[in-house]
Amino acid sequence: MVFYYIIPVYIAMPFLSIIANNKNKKIVEYIIFLYVLGTGIVNYIYTLLHRSFDMLVANIPLALEMGIGIFFVGWYLHNYKISDKARHLIYIFSIMFGVFMYFLTIYMSFKQGHTAREAYSIFSIGGFILPICVWLFCQHHFNNWKPSSILAKWLNIVSSTSLGVYVIHEFIIQILEHIFKLSSNSLFHLLGLPLIVWLICLIIILILKRVPVLNKIIP
Repeated sequence: MVFYYIIPVYIAMPFLSIIANNKNKKIVEYIIFLYVLGTGIVNYIYTLLHRSFDMLVANIPLALEMGIGIFFVGWYLHNYKISDKARHLIYIFSIMFGVFMYFLTIYMSFKQGHTAREAYSIFSIGGFILPICVWLFCQHHFNNWKPSSILAKWLNIVSSTSLGVYVIHEFIIQILEHIFKLSSNSLFHLLGLPLIVWLICLIIILILKRVPVLNKIIP
């Protein structure tokens, strides 16, 4: 599960936070570059080719560490404003890589005779740039948006459950798949199940946050 990729990042957070500061901006940019090159491109190509790493690639773990890059990208976007030119380029590249992964999935699925899930991966150049595109779009268009007090209250409640929902969502998916015999290739699994899983996880986390003792440890 994807969650286990970020556990080492949380463990290493005290060390990573030493690097992530304004004095080390160039170093952070270099780490992000290594992440994009190693994980987004090299690792993605190896995955598509169904090949294991050779000796050269296997010995550059920083570039291939799937969680470290996400940490530094998040810090960078939070602390530095992206220029309009760079933002527009990210929009363009997001569309390009989104279309690329879509048609590559179709092509590989026909070739393999089943749904090829490796073409769309969050640990790819497309999976890297698409969330950044969404972040920049929302930041640019909703930065000055002020919701009503009631809506702001609910948004705060929902946002406070995001990590908890992320932690348990894979378990809920597997439980629902088992109970209702859902095929992972079905249209319902793709379009309907994510909303249902999110609502179930949201309710579970909100309930657990009201239980004494548990409310201290539930993220």
